[in-house]
Amino acid sequence: TAKAWQNASQLQVSAASIIGSKPALAVDPAGKVSAVWLERFSAGGDTSITSASLAPTGSWTSPALVYLTVATVDATRIAVDGSGNVVVLYQQRTGGLIPDVMAMRYSSATGTWSAPTTLDINAEAALQNPIALAMDAAGNAIAMWQYVKSTGGSEMRYARFTPAGGWTPKAAIDLGTGADSANSPTLGFDSAGNAVAVWAQTGSAGNNIASARYVPATGWT
Repeated sequence: TAKAWQNASQLQVSAASIIGSKPALAVDPAGKVSAVWLERFSAGGDTSITSASLAPTGSWTSPALVYLTVATVDATRIAVDGSGNVVVLYQQRTGGLIPDVMAMRYSSATGTWSAPTTLDINAEAALQNPIALAMDAAGNAIAMWQYVKSTGGSEMRYARFTPAGGWTPKAAIDLGTGADSANSPTLGFDSAGNAVAVWAQTGSAGNNIASARYVPATGWT
């Protein structure tokens, strides 16, 4: 039987003054799709994170407001666990060009979103650019982001979420110094809950690809 894409469907019908951007999606083991995207209400106005979901045999739910802020949200990442719980990672700029790293979690048991959690506040007035997110089937998540230091160079930072303990404090995976630059992270989990991260590392040794492995019992190696 020939297979083909279905016709595109519009998830959100917005007024001309509302700009939708930066969609992201994740699929749980049962085949349910969760999607989030940004909506900016006017030039310099409020920004919202909006969500919708698609069951394997159903149609898209009506878009629902996840978060509304007077700040500017720059990017979103989404991940889902084996029970349909969702984590959204995003960057938020308040009163300037320097973004903080934020996260929210959707509980499938209660059908509600948590309040935003700040993972990293940019105290150095430096950039925090690419972000990455992954979650295993048990609901453990790792968020990663590039932190560009005001003194030069950059490093990979991360925070880990567990359903029992919430988010850990931020920490550095790779301490870039001088002209070293760590950027463009990506990561994923295996079935045992171990994570692998890969990123670009630029410095005196040239342009390289670096990696690290996270084991819950021992941390990063």
